[in-house]
Amino acid sequence: MARIVQQNFIEEALSDRGIGLQLPINVDQGSLNFTTIKQIHTNLKNLILTMKGERVYNPEFGSDLYRLLFEPTVDEELFQDRVFQTITDAVQRFMPFVTINEVAIDFKPDDNLAFISINYSVNGFVTPEDLDLEVII
Repeated sequence: MARIVQQNFIEEALSDRGIGLQLPINVDQGSLNFTTIKQIHTNLKNLILTMKGERVYNPEFGSDLYRLLFEPTVDEELFQDRVFQTITDAVQRFMPFVTINEVAIDFKPDDNLAFISINYSVNGFVTPEDLDLEVII
């Protein structure tokens, strides 16, 4: 995971050096991130889509998103709150420089899909960013 050490960031792309891998990895087009905000975006996506217990030597890394998606729920508002809570808990623990502003979920059980849109901001950057995930369940 990338860690922000100072408040003055270089957001311009470096001409010859990438600072991390881009997801999904695409060998044909190159898979490097050249800016801090793009690497934070990739790290956030990786954190949220990793299930707790998936990493052998770091079992607490990740979120309970998939566990919640497979739980039977009656109240949609309670489900939304629990998804928001699991995402913010993971982000506060592993990426404390990121603030989750809003999480919107469009759950389509008939198609086995969940569309999750996360609006977040990064300390030191002016504009908030959006992360859109399509989770197949």
